[in-house]
Amino acid sequence: MKKLGAIFGVIFIIVGILGFVPNPVIGEDSFFRADLVHDIVHLAIGAALLAAAKSEGASKKALVASSLLYLVLALVGFFQFGNSGEGALLGIAGANGADNWLHLVLAAVLFGAIKVAGKGSSAPADPAAPQV
Repeated sequence: MKKLGAIFGVIFIIVGILGFVPNPVIGEDSFFRADLVHDIVHLAIGAALLAAAKSEGASKKALVASSLLYLVLALVGFFQFGNSGEGALLGIAGANGADNWLHLVLAAVLFGAIKVAGKGSSAPADPAAPQV
């Protein structure tokens, strides 16, 4: 879980930094609308995931919280903008319809990664260990 948290943390930090660099993918007038607040949120989530990656339990909690946050943001965005509208998500950060879909996909990917990593973290029973 720690490795997963670190990977997602680095991804969010890269996305946050990309928001400050003119490009057609992430930015004020780009496919995914991200203003200064949106970029700072990406950086903060990335930093939180990296900080939590020092502990299995903290990493799992941070990943679950991120997944739930993105699910809520997607639902609020769809309610607020629909599929293609844009504006300030929750009156705070710039977003558009593409962001809504990305937030929904992020929630699913984060949740799926947590499930897959959780299954792989349970160590198989040691056949030489005494049975209780």
